[in-house]
Amino acid sequence: MKGFQLLSRFLWKRSRSFLWIASLLFSFVLFNFFIPIAGFSAEKDDSALFFEGHDLVEKRQPDKAIPIFEEVLEKYPESKVRDLAFFWLGRAYLETGQVDKSRESLSQLQKAFPESPLRTKLEKLIVAKEGALARAAKREREKEEREKKEAAKTVPSPKAPSKKSPSAVAKGEPPEEKIPSPPRSASTRQPEGFLLVIPQVADLKVEPAADEKRGYPGEDVEFPIVIANRGNGEDSFTLDSTFPIEFRPTFYSEEGSKESIQTTPPLQPDQSFRARLKVHLPSNMTDNQNKTFEIKVASRFDRNSFQWIRKTVTASSPLLLGEYHTDKERARPGEEIRYTILLLNNGGAEARDVRVRYAYHPALVFLSANPAPERVESAGRAIYWNVSGIKSKGNEKIEVAFKVGDETAAGQQILNRGVYVASVGGEVPFLSPPTSVMQVASLRLEGAKEEQRVVSGDQIFFPFTLTNLGNGPDQFAFRTGGVPSDRLALYFDKNQDGLYQPGEPAITETPPLGTRENFPVLVGVKVPNGRDGERLDVRLEAQSKQDAKATATASRSLLLSLPMVVVQTQMQSRDSLPGGVISYQATVTNNGSGLARNVIISELVPPELEFVHADPEPTEKDGRRWVWKMNELGPQQKRTFAVSVRIRKGLPAGTVVQKQTETEYQDLHGNHYP
Repeated sequence: MKGFQLLSRFLWKRSRSFLWIASLLFSFVLFNFFIPIAGFSAEKDDSALFFEGHDLVEKRQPDKAIPIFEEVLEKYPESKVRDLAFFWLGRAYLETGQVDKSRESLSQLQKAFPESPLRTKLEKLIVAKEGALARAAKREREKEEREKKEAAKTVPSPKAPSKKSPSAVAKGEPPEEKIPSPPRSASTRQPEGFLLVIPQVADLKVEPAADEKRGYPGEDVEFPIVIANRGNGEDSFTLDSTFPIEFRPTFYSEEGSKESIQTTPPLQPDQSFRARLKVHLPSNMTDNQNKTFEIKVASRFDRNSFQWIRKTVTASSPLLLGEYHTDKERARPGEEIRYTILLLNNGGAEARDVRVRYAYHPALVFLSANPAPERVESAGRAIYWNVSGIKSKGNEKIEVAFKVGDETAAGQQILNRGVYVASVGGEVPFLSPPTSVMQVASLRLEGAKEEQRVVSGDQIFFPFTLTNLGNGPDQFAFRTGGVPSDRLALYFDKNQDGLYQPGEPAITETPPLGTRENFPVLVGVKVPNGRDGERLDVRLEAQSKQDAKATATASRSLLLSLPMVVVQTQMQSRDSLPGGVISYQATVTNNGSGLARNVIISELVPPELEFVHADPEPTEKDGRRWVWKMNELGPQQKRTFAVSVRIRKGLPAGTVVQKQTETEYQDLHGNHYP
């Protein structure tokens, strides 16, 4: 008996020591698990409250954990652990036997997180719990039936009467005598001892304890797991991980089944089970970025028996960098600019399906590109390329040529923007080096070009318009020519009507003019004297003050239109003897292109001659001067006079007789012409 007590005390101490060590290891692992990992921890308040409830469930106190999970869901509707709170609330309800409420938690989880893998896990737990409850109820019914049958068997039946008849006793036969059993000898007596039942102890080993997998963002990687039952009885093990939902962690059997699992099948002692964990790398992971999480494998027989293993995923992704160059830091309107885009892949994986969108400045006109773009949108000023792939440490060069628009303003900074994106990772914006637009001086001077007929002394005004065609503000100086400077003047045509108005100022240069700004000018000319048909070219020249080489010239032709009156005499009959009569015809012609006014023709008759007759009659007769007057004589218009004179008698032979004709007239401005 004393040996039994000692053995019992030894086993009790060993069991207490085992439980204490297991509790210590479990607390240590939970402490590390609950420390938020940088970049993936939830907010402090809701996560702390959640893990408090999680700890109570692990400690077999689900009734205390239920109000904590409910508080997390009520207070923190936007919590990052909300899906986990639904899941563990459902598990806590299961632990307390509230299957209906667990199903309500599952319904809320499905509605709030339709893509969460926790839905399937909780649903399987509920189904398993319902099955277990059904089996337990069945066993209870079977037990009750067995107990009823056994009770029926143990009820004593009525004693059967002796086969000996009373007559036999009466005849004096001796009664039946029981023969006592022989006494047990000392050698056959049962030895004293005890009965010991070995309890089941849960234990496990999971390999590998830590490993790393590299993968391409947006693709899956798998971790093989070997779970060995190191306990002394049949057991199965639950599988869980700390991978966030965006990694889509899912456990599968190594046998290749496509159906996910949350527990292993029952394993005999020293039996192993091969599983695999598939995780999906988020597409926004960068090259060499790694994330470490843990997998928990726990005994279903004893929840305090579990093991954590560490898994690390590292992204092998492209890392695109860009270099941007231009062949000109300064350019003039109309010049060509070339840009070079060099895409470098410094990542550890190929950049697949690289798309480049290049938005160019409104001041540029697209000319060409190498390689040829997939699409060019002139209206949207965008160019698109699709690059099939850039190998790790490789590069791709794109060259684009543009022309600077002719009307691009000076001082403007030309910047081109764009983005490039590979099959993984977000858009990477880029900006081209700036190009400054240089100022270019240019101008235009315009005016009427038709020839204008003028008369000497006319005061006329010609309108001209100067336009600043340069790409920046500029001033312009004026010079005139073609007519003596004292007969020319420049004025600012304020109301732009082409007519000089008193008060409009005289100018020699323009004020500062903006790009495409016009400036109206009036050129005043006092027409000088000249010959009929003489041409005068009035010139106006403008010169930029930004660039003396930038000039413009406009001219206006003036044609002098003057009268030119001539008189031609033609003899009609001649009797040159003394006393004879001579008849002649005087033709007055305006050979000029202008109108002759106040035309006066005077015939001076010498003493040797005397007037006889004239047709038409002279307007005036003053002794030997006969005068004909005409108000107007148009260009190429003629007037004819017939005159008869008589030679005086007694003139000696050899006398020379000469008649004179004088002409006088005016032009439109009253200028006198002898």
